[in-house]
Amino acid sequence: MDELTLKDYLRETSIVQSRLIFAAVIGVILVAVLVLRLFYLQVDQHQHYATLSQDNRIRLVPIPPVRGQIYDRNGVILAENLPVYTLEVIPDRVENMDTLLQQVGQLVELSEKDLERFKEILHARPGFEAQTLKAGLTDDEVGRFAVNQHRFDGIELRARLQRHYPLGAELVHVIGYVGRISEADLGQIDRAAYRGTDYIGKLGIEDRYEEILLGKVGYEQVETNAHGRVVRTLARTSPVAGGNVHLNIDTQLQKVARESLGEFEGAVVAIEPRTGAVLAFVSNPVYDPNPFVNGIDAKSYKLLRESSSRPLLNRALNGRYAPGSTIKGIFALAALDNHRSPEYAVYCPGWFSLKGSRHRYRCWKRAGHGSMNLYNAIVQSCDVYFYQLAHLKANQAVWCLQEIGNGARRGSRGIRARR
Repeated sequence: MDELTLKDYLRETSIVQSRLIFAAVIGVILVAVLVLRLFYLQVDQHQHYATLSQDNRIRLVPIPPVRGQIYDRNGVILAENLPVYTLEVIPDRVENMDTLLQQVGQLVELSEKDLERFKEILHARPGFEAQTLKAGLTDDEVGRFAVNQHRFDGIELRARLQRHYPLGAELVHVIGYVGRISEADLGQIDRAAYRGTDYIGKLGIEDRYEEILLGKVGYEQVETNAHGRVVRTLARTSPVAGGNVHLNIDTQLQKVARESLGEFEGAVVAIEPRTGAVLAFVSNPVYDPNPFVNGIDAKSYKLLRESSSRPLLNRALNGRYAPGSTIKGIFALAALDNHRSPEYAVYCPGWFSLKGSRHRYRCWKRAGHGSMNLYNAIVQSCDVYFYQLAHLKANQAVWCLQEIGNGARRGSRGIRARR
């Protein structure tokens, strides 16, 4: 006899209904969470995400100012700006930097120095700023990259102005040069003032008048497409060009002074006595500053640094030399300023010695000049006269110091007595 199976329809119906209710509650909760999330994104955080979306298609591009030029007293240009093509990379828009550099290197010659310098500044500057990969591209390199530029995201070909010194080595120790901004420079400068530019004054006038020559950076608000390429310009704040610097240097006189030194190492400085203007400032030998603008190669720099003639040394500014007879004029002025009569005479036997010493300081004329007053001593450049004059002033200074000391001691005794 088959078993009779009875079903509890009421219980099964109750189970189904509870499951349906539970599923409905879960569905309502999920819909509620979704609605709350949509409300949070679309209403509460609307401004934040609208700004992020706007930043994805609109960016601020710095416009470097034109660096001021340098002229001599006659209007001859000593430092100018010439147009060159550069490759600039925006790191944040590059998916694989190594691949990009490898592919670009097949179109444009990238030296080890270019790659090393570029990788250094990648860590020193924000990723949204354009970083110079290479400057001074040749016409062939510009053509090859321009044809293939659509293949690369985050890299652009731009026309920039680059510093150039038309007279080359002639005034290098006066003008100095600009160079790439190094990591050490970044720690000392206002980074906002150097947005968009890679150069800073390193030596000479370029360094001393950096604030005047630099100018003020401008900005351009541009709209970009999905690949980061500029579609249109929305707003622009023009940069302010750097100020020009006019020197007292006379280029022709500078050339004559340097040529007069020939192959000799030395320095020549010509000053206009009436105004104190420096007309010529020569240090010989010299070197060409133009290779330093984009970074001189290691081999060339080593030759300059290890040269026995030391062309990198600014002898007119940093060289140490005995003053020679030029100091005699200073002693003469000091004597006149201290009411020493120009007719004060000294006998020159051809030598001078200090009291208590047997050492003789010889005059250039071993036989001596005889009796010399100030005028004749300057004309004949008599050493003994100025030895005596300096010794006399030194004795007076010692006497004054002794009197001051005696007065101080007398005063202190008086104070103790009053106490």
